[in-house]
Amino acid sequence: MGELGFVNLFVVTAIAFGAPLALGLAPSLRVPAVVVEIARGIAVGPNGLGWVEIDVPLEVMSLLGLAFLLFPSAALGLLRGASPRTEITP
Repeated sequence: MGELGFVNLFVVTAIAFGAPLALGLAPSLRVPAVVVEIARGIAVGPNGLGWVEIDVPLEVMSLLGLAFLLFPSAALGLLRGASPRTEITP
């Protein structure tokens, strides 16, 4: 197994923190921060310029992010009285 590096994770984190900061410096730009983050991520990712490669730390953080995204919605459904096999209706 190769050496474990965190450079790719640092670049992704810098993009995540830098997009809202950059939009704060240019308030005339009326673009949501998530749009800038996705555009920058595509640009530097493996399908763009290729500066960032998907490695183990980045994959772990992406799985944790997905879990943090999906857990509240499942917990909210269960708190409303829905079982995991029924549809949630508003």
